[in-house]
Amino acid sequence: MDAQEFQKALRERFIERDGMFFTASQTVEYEEKKQREYAEYKLELMQKKGERQKERKNKNAKKVKKGVENKVYGNKYSSTIIYGQQSQQGYRPY
Repeated sequence: MDAQEFQKALRERFIERDGMFFTASQTVEYEEKKQREYAEYKLELMQKKGERQKERKNKNAKKVKKGVENKVYGNKYSSTIIYGQQSQQGYRPY
């Protein structure tokens, strides 16, 4: 028996999945396990995506809060100072 005959016999007697050959019962077991692992993988991805969105939301909320604090307290990083206006020459009250 040469390699071509062997490959042909494999395809006739067994079921091929993802480059592997299985019996009928093994195929069912393999497909179930594959679906279960895919569902777990998908769930894990969704959880990670939710965590990243939560982190971005918290990060943006901190930026907004910091920006508001800078404007209220007249921080040097703020372009607007309460009760006054900042120009190129410096601070000038209303």
